[in-house]
Amino acid sequence: MAKTRSLPQQASSDPEGLEDPKAGLKPQSMGLALAQTYSPPELLNLAIIKKSDIAVIERLATLAERWQEMQDNRQALKAFNNAIADAKANIPTIKKTSRVKFEASRGGKDTDYMYEDFAAVAETVAPYLGAVGLSYRYRLSQPTPDQVTVTCVFSHRDGHMEETPLTCKVDPSGNKNHIQAISSAITYLERITLKAAIGIAAGKDDDGRASGRPMDEAPFDYINADEIEQLKAKCDRLGCTYLKFLKWVPAESFEEIPADYFQSCLDGLDTFKRSA
Repeated sequence: MAKTRSLPQQASSDPEGLEDPKAGLKPQSMGLALAQTYSPPELLNLAIIKKSDIAVIERLATLAERWQEMQDNRQALKAFNNAIADAKANIPTIKKTSRVKFEASRGGKDTDYMYEDFAAVAETVAPYLGAVGLSYRYRLSQPTPDQVTVTCVFSHRDGHMEETPLTCKVDPSGNKNHIQAISSAITYLERITLKAAIGIAAGKDDDGRASGRPMDEAPFDYINADEIEQLKAKCDRLGCTYLKFLKWVPAESFEEIPADYFQSCLDGLDTFKRSA
């Protein structure tokens, strides 16, 4: 009987076992075609089914993990932005519940305006943020002994979060001890960073006039360092403590006094000292 000789097996054109049998692709064009056809997780699954080399599977596993993380982050950001838009569309006007009012001396313009405090902001926005899965918290730090930093960490239940940090100096003037000075600065920064994180501002009031202007025109700037020193110097000269002056304004700190009312505050110190 004649002996039959088996033919040598042809070398596999798919050494990694990833070639798609339906596509009939050659090795040189297979990589690009697979990347265009399948997502990284699908490529990983195909490699496992084809029993590819472990090194290939590990590389594909890393790629699939990164790809999935990118997709999750993209969806979380989209959900976050949609939630912000929904919340802002429903948040009502923040009421200005605190008032600054005093008469100026020597013919100056009287100071009379309303502003919102942190409690008013937090109380107004809380139910509307919670309804769409948004929440916020604060992270505190003290870069120097006379500075405090408040970071508003604004997050959505799907995972995306954004941070809004702000730093200011503490005001140890008057009868405040160091802890009280820090607490006052923190309250101020919490209000400012929360409003900035959401992208909202206090609404308008129409119950009066302030310095010849409608009260709904809120001041945009605060007094500068030189003006603060002028007010403090006059307080010292008149024997008026900083704490009493700020309660009279009222303001949580000198840095929160509106720039438009600096002269009224300076002139009004004489009136306040006589009535104190």
